[in-house]
Amino acid sequence: MTQGVASGGSSNTGDRDEIREDVVKALESVGVSGEVAAALTSSIIESAVIENSDDHGHTDGLPLSDNARFIIEKRYLRRDDDGNPIEDAEGLFRRVSSAVALGEPETKQAEYQKKYYEIMSNLKFLPNSPTLVNAGTGRGCLSACFVVSPEDNIQSIMKVANDAAMIEKWGGGIGFGLSDLRPKQDRISTTHGQACGPIAVMKLFSAVGATLTQGAFRLGAHMGQLIINHPDIREFIHCKDDDDTLQNFNISVQITDDFMRAVENDEDWNLINPRDTGDGPVNQVLGTVKARDLWDEIAESAWKTGDPGVVFVDRVWETAPNPQMGKIKTSNPCGEEFLENYGNCCLGSINLDAHVVGNDFNWDALEETTRTGVRFLNDVIEVNSFPLPVLREVNLDTRRIGLGVMGWADALVRMGMPYDSQEALDLADKLGGFLNKMAWDESAKVAEERGPFPEYENSALKQWGMPPVRNASVITIAPTGTISRIAGCSSGIEPHFALAWWSNVLWEDHEGTSSRLLDSPSSIIESLKSAIGS
Repeated sequence: MTQGVASGGSSNTGDRDEIREDVVKALESVGVSGEVAAALTSSIIESAVIENSDDHGHTDGLPLSDNARFIIEKRYLRRDDDGNPIEDAEGLFRRVSSAVALGEPETKQAEYQKKYYEIMSNLKFLPNSPTLVNAGTGRGCLSACFVVSPEDNIQSIMKVANDAAMIEKWGGGIGFGLSDLRPKQDRISTTHGQACGPIAVMKLFSAVGATLTQGAFRLGAHMGQLIINHPDIREFIHCKDDDDTLQNFNISVQITDDFMRAVENDEDWNLINPRDTGDGPVNQVLGTVKARDLWDEIAESAWKTGDPGVVFVDRVWETAPNPQMGKIKTSNPCGEEFLENYGNCCLGSINLDAHVVGNDFNWDALEETTRTGVRFLNDVIEVNSFPLPVLREVNLDTRRIGLGVMGWADALVRMGMPYDSQEALDLADKLGGFLNKMAWDESAKVAEERGPFPEYENSALKQWGMPPVRNASVITIAPTGTISRIAGCSSGIEPHFALAWWSNVLWEDHEGTSSRLLDSPSSIIESLKSAIGS
């Protein structure tokens, strides 16, 4: 597709209007709508004029697109009391690198400040948004992801609501595990009343998030998960169908191996009351459904509305690094990190597209960025602040980090490799193994300097034969929604869904304002610039 666009424009070297017409036709021929094609072509021509003029508009030398600079200015820069920016993009990266490097011994701080600035300013690596916003400001938390799950009593439910409010005030997203809550209309012995059920509790948590914004820079993000044998599972599956009170929630059904076997064998499936009387769950069967009917209901709802997702929860429990800390109840809002209760994690992602040379990765450079990224995220833990003491306690006990990737689709385009090819799958397997090996190796090196994470001796990692490491987890593939736009690359490991598109970015100013931005994969932009002759 990219070659078609380029050849369509390169045949004409006439005036700007003729070039514009040729390129628009070429874009339309590969499926781009006329409006988007015209807007993208005009944008490229205008940027070409700026780049070829004596005044390029920016003097910092950073490889940032206009969209990236716009997003950084609107969302990430420090501001004075009147709301005016008091730093630019370069200042942002210097602020963050300097603040995070304070996690190193004093003799190494200058060395790592330079390394951290280089990988961020070259867009090889970016941390999660809370780190970019809050590092070096003396306010807010640097972690993006938290998990707080209520027990089946009113005191715990209200405590979680209060704790969630504090977390969101400090800029965090939250996952809630709801499977321990008794079903709707179940009896409450202390009041002779009836329980409201997990969906009503989820709406309570949603109301907290709607009232508060995450650290005043983005809307609250939530995850709610319910296990497949809960009596309220069918209401949960459809709780977002026609109800916008849960619009800031992702929801996922926890699927067990037993349920999938029941689906395969076309068996009945029991719905069980999880109410705990103090001597353990009552395990009372409150209903029976056909497993296949329930499975089809999940699939149809996901097809119609995008919800719910599914979590194969036995895999979560089997691979949990810290089972001694209790059974994991849920994940963070985007579903990539399954955490202990009151667990949290700082995230950062490597821009794979920035590590391509020719038709392959620069593996040496990728190793260096991976190791530096692991060190960066460990230092985030050292300098982090938390809204609640228990969050700090669990974080320091596990020291979870999540190093991920973005720009996978762009990297494949640059290598001339189809996303859906066996060649790409083989490369993904090689890449995943490489990143995993390098990240764990660096975590072990940090452990040699600073000691393993405190729960290591009791952890499954030790039982599995892993040497002492600094972190209970190291690799996490996050969606990278906003930071991939700053890096100018495709998000996470997702494919490109179009050659060009409009996107509406909602700004967290409590007034619902948004900006309409024109986007296109970097490979398309580069081909168009080449075609136009910039």
